[in-house]
Formats: sequence, C-alpha cells, structure tokens
Amino acid sequence: MKKGQTYIEITMRQIQRDIILGKYRPGTKLVVANLKQDYGVSLSVVREALTRLTEQELVISTPNIGFSVVKINHRGIEELKVARLINEGEAIRLAIQHGSDRWIQNVKAAYQKLARTSFSSPETHQLSLEWYEAHRAFHQTIVAGANNQFLSKICLRLWNQSELSRNQALVQGRVTPGLEEHRQLTQEIVARDLDRALAVHRAHLINGARGQQR
Repeated sequence: MKKGQTYIEITMRQIQRDIILGKYRPGTKLVVANLKQDYGVSLSVVREALTRLTEQELVISTPNIGFSVVKINHRGIEELKVARLINEGEAIRLAIQHGSDRWIQNVKAAYQKLARTSFSSPETHQLSLEWYEAHRAFHQTIVAGANNQFLSKICLRLWNQSELSRNQALVQGRVTPGLEEHRQLTQEIVARDLDRALAVHRAHLINGARGQQR
C-alpha cells in the first residue's frame, strides 16, 4: 500500500481499472459479496468503493437491485466527446502557452512508452493493463502542463468515462488505438503549435466517438 492510501481508495482504483479494462462489461451487476472475495477486503470497503465509483458515473446504484456498471448510449458518447473537447482543449491551450520545458520532455517520454506498448492481450483479447496505464499516463501528462489541479481532475474523470465504451470498441476492432494521432499530437505539442495541436486532438476524439457508435 502506498503511503496515504486507504483500503477503500486502493479497492476503488482496482475496480475502476477492471471496469475500464473490460473485466466487468457495461450493465454487469457488481455483487458486493463476490467483490469482497475477489479483492480480499471487507464488505464495507467494497460498498464504499462502489459508492465512490457512482460519483464518477462508472457505476450506478439501483434500489433493491444493487450496483452495476453503467451503460453509455450514443448520446452519452457524443456528450462526452464535447465535454472532453472543451476541457482537454483548454488544458492543452494553457499547457502549450505556459508549460515548462520539463513538461515537454515528460510528454515525449509518455508518448514513447505508449508507442512501445501492445494495446491488447493475444490470450484474452482484452485491453492490456500496460497499454491502459500508458494511455492514461499520456493524456494525464499532457493535461498536467496546464498546472490546474481542478481541470486535471475533470479531464481524468471524463477520460475514465469515455474509455469505458472506447475500450470495448478497441478490442472489437471498431476503433484503432490511434497511435498516429498520439504521435501527431506529441509532435505539435513539442513544437508548441497550439492550432495544430487542437486540430489533432479534435480529430482524435471525433474518430474515437465515431467508432464507438458503430
């Protein structure tokens, strides 16, 4: 356990990761007793972790039924795209205008790690944990350049929600990992070309949303 983390936080992040990776599909009922066994924690820890995930809109709680993974319809995918364009776009603008040279190096390193990582497991045909983590780190690193903790939290929440449906489309071959778009975005950020970076970012989100809605 990392310093400062609680069992609730750790369990929440483990369930969140497993939802996004596709272990629990959209609409799947999350049985507290089963999760207690899977994650080796108490019932109260699982319930609190799931309650926190409802706040992130990855899990829903229905009276007399319990918890389940959210389903995102076509309208939700479109709304997430718009919200990400607004918030991530502003983060990119602030980061390019004010981000340090160290931030630029961090973005380059995050892209290089992502480019080296296979996005799916040949055995399970599910998204690989390594690619998920590298992809999240890439987008978080970009947003971090804005140096705004509240904007970073908003962007991460929107990213988590959009990845829930996008990753299902990835493993089904309806969308690609978008590595070329990531490369182009990195290139424009390194050049501090705001207009081109925003254009690449917009294309990346639009292409991803289109594939999810097929």
